[in-house]
Amino acid sequence: VAEPTFVSLGQLEKGISMKASELKERTKKFSVQVIKLVEKLPKSTAGEAMATPLIRCGTAVGCTYRLTCKSKNNFDFMSRLGTTEEATDECCYWLEIIHEAGVLPEGEVMPALEEARVLKRIFTKSRRAAVKRHRKDMGGSGRVSDEDIPF
Repeated sequence: VAEPTFVSLGQLEKGISMKASELKERTKKFSVQVIKLVEKLPKSTAGEAMATPLIRCGTAVGCTYRLTCKSKNNFDFMSRLGTTEEATDECCYWLEIIHEAGVLPEGEVMPALEEARVLKRIFTKSRRAAVKRHRKDMGGSGRVSDEDIPF
């Protein structure tokens, strides 16, 4: 069985694809990046309030993507990919809050925020492509709108 292929935004223009194993490694590195960033948060009420959900969703990105790669069927794959997309979106939220509140210097937050945004776009595009393929396989038009996606 061939490994699923995913395309990053920059690679899309160049026609280069990303294999599941490469994306697994990338999401694991992102999780480590989030852990290191959380360790830099101040030991204050606000810092602790941001640390807990960020560490949870930041480590969930890699974990849920690994589970996605073990999906039993197409629907399971789409559902798990949606969960990974949600975890990535939540990371974006918390990183944006940390950035906008000035809790950490911009140079420490922006690399993680930029990677979270790219991963979110990768998972969104991948999920939409999977839904489109599934609809075509089921005899539909393959056209996908947000209302068609059950996540």
